[in-house]
Amino acid sequence: MSGKVNLSKYFNKHYIIGDLLGDGAFGFVLTAIRLSDSTEVAIKFINKTKIPEDSWIEDPQIGRVPQEISILNRINHPNIINFIEYINEEDYILLVTELHGTEWDASNPLLNPIKNSGLRLAKQQKIEERVIRKRTSCDLFECIDTKMAKATTQKIFAQIVLAIYYLHSLNIVHRDLKDENIVIDENYHVKLIDFGSASYIPKRPENYFTRFNGTTHFASPEIVKKKAYRGPEAEIWSLGVLLFTIVFGENPFQNKDEIMEGKYMFPSKIDPGKLNRAF
Repeated sequence: MSGKVNLSKYFNKHYIIGDLLGDGAFGFVLTAIRLSDSTEVAIKFINKTKIPEDSWIEDPQIGRVPQEISILNRINHPNIINFIEYINEEDYILLVTELHGTEWDASNPLLNPIKNSGLRLAKQQKIEERVIRKRTSCDLFECIDTKMAKATTQKIFAQIVLAIYYLHSLNIVHRDLKDENIVIDENYHVKLIDFGSASYIPKRPENYFTRFNGTTHFASPEIVKKKAYRGPEAEIWSLGVLLFTIVFGENPFQNKDEIMEGKYMFPSKIDPGKLNRAF
């Protein structure tokens, strides 16, 4: 993020670094310009030392890579981010994908109050001199801060369901389904991102997942109880949490006890008539 990462001649020949999109435990994500056609892409810098040994896989097409890259190289769906290439650097694996979504801020000229109803005012931000600019998020978390029409929420959720249905048909589970891992453009076209926790659905109970790397608010009761889980069933639970979040703009569960009990309350500002129309 400081601009001090040494990059290979290959990278510098093909890309120019742009803005910061986000960072986390395994690395960070930047935009970049692909010099061959001036296309803006997203590049995830994955710290090699943070990749668990069991997350590496021998892919018959592209060799030994993190499973995230192998899975993205295999799939092709309009609601899942497109894999472009990966670059093996000295300290990082660079995952290059398409860049999708628009910055959800009223200062963005692509957005307008008519097409994007409920668009909030631009946030007041302190301007600081930085080596890399932090770009306003393009994800669903920012988008649902607006008041959306029923048809819009249906359109968004249907696309997410189609993406998850496609993954399950290939015996793949994302395992970190949440609003921040869904990027969305001004036309409400969504794409699922961040396959760092994705894996193949285990066939035998003894191989069920025991580790969870996702966000607790979207975790199913069996995960919160630290039980072994298969994956798809937990992902259906996460879809339900997402639907509630999209419709009401807030998470249905505030703590682990509420998740384990399946206990939630609709927002007090919602009356029964509006609730029926929302669904």
